[in-house]
Amino acid sequence: MTRLTDVPLSVGVQHESEDSSGPATPHQTSTSGGGATQSGGSLGNSHPSSGGSTAESSERRRRRRKHRHRNDPRSNRTSRLLIHPSSWRKYIISIIVCLALIGLGVGVVSIIEIRRQGDLRSAAQQLSTTAGYSVSAQLDHCVSSVLALGVLIQQNGTIENFDDTAKYILSIYGSGGIGILDLARNSTVTHVYPPNFGNLAALNQSLIDNPDTRHSVQRALEKRVVVLQGPLAPRVQNQFAVVGRYAIFVQNKITGLDEYWGLADATVYVNKLIQASQMNTLDNAAYSYWFSTTDPRAEAPVVFYSNTKSPAPTDAVVVVITLTEGTWYLMVQPNEGWKWSTSLWYEIIIVIVVALVLTLLLFQLLRQPEMLSGMVLKRTRELEDARVKLERSNKLLEQMDKMKDRFLANTSHELRTPLMGII
Repeated sequence: MTRLTDVPLSVGVQHESEDSSGPATPHQTSTSGGGATQSGGSLGNSHPSSGGSTAESSERRRRRRKHRHRNDPRSNRTSRLLIHPSSWRKYIISIIVCLALIGLGVGVVSIIEIRRQGDLRSAAQQLSTTAGYSVSAQLDHCVSSVLALGVLIQQNGTIENFDDTAKYILSIYGSGGIGILDLARNSTVTHVYPPNFGNLAALNQSLIDNPDTRHSVQRALEKRVVVLQGPLAPRVQNQFAVVGRYAIFVQNKITGLDEYWGLADATVYVNKLIQASQMNTLDNAAYSYWFSTTDPRAEAPVVFYSNTKSPAPTDAVVVVITLTEGTWYLMVQPNEGWKWSTSLWYEIIIVIVVALVLTLLLFQLLRQPEMLSGMVLKRTRELEDARVKLERSNKLLEQMDKMKDRFLANTSHELRTPLMGII
């Protein structure tokens, strides 16, 4: 029994080490006998095949690692530093789309702002047209006073009490800004109302001989209608005024022909005329306005009234006021000018933010295939690594199984020889 327990393990270990190093020695063959020779032959045939399969599997693993290292972008430092051409395309497309969205949004905002400016100009045009018509009607109403004065003289051939007549006419027509009424018998001033010191200075002046009034007198004689002179600096007050002049012709009772009697003039102060008109609508709507007229002696229109001290702009809304004699121009713009809306910059900022958000979403959408490919590649690598580990485990188990078989074969041989001797 002592021999059975002592021999097998030592012999098995000895044979295993010897089989792994080379063929059995003669001592081992003689000790083992015929069974040992057969076992040694089987071990000698199995050992080279096992070593060859192990070397071949390690070579395959080395080649596989080399090939995977060569094809792995993460192993290349240059590929990590550079951006793939497909990524460049994504960035370029995103930038182009972002710029296009910003341009489109800014264009839409600009169109809306231009329309708003157009609406403001349309509103200013309507208010200006109404105000201009009111000024024209008020001026016609004022200069009609000389027609009334002329009709009285034509009917009576003369006028006895000019002051009372002029006072009565002013009570009817003077609310629009008439400041002075005068008569010029044979073009020489003979009557003035109101008869204050400044107005009386114009008495006995010849209008036909005055170079400032000669042209309008001639037009009144030719057309026989009310003609306008001015706006001009008045004779008394330091303000602009318009003179309505009418040539009076009286029929000769003997010959039946019209004979020139003289002139009837009405001086209308511009500031009172405009105050009597509907210009308060422009003042209440915070508009600045300028009245101008053409002057043959000046290259540019002459501004004769304004509700502001600033000069007339070039981009104002212009309304043409056609009078019975001459043309006036009413220029209107807001007090602060035609400024862009204060919300324009906020709208542009909102457009830029929306464009950036949409571009970010587009960029993420373009990256989806690449991200999915990356996830698939990562999962594939994980599966490949798991497969390699599994192969390694299987090969290790196969080697351990072969070692177990060799150990059991050697152990059974060593045990069988003593047992045969005992039997």
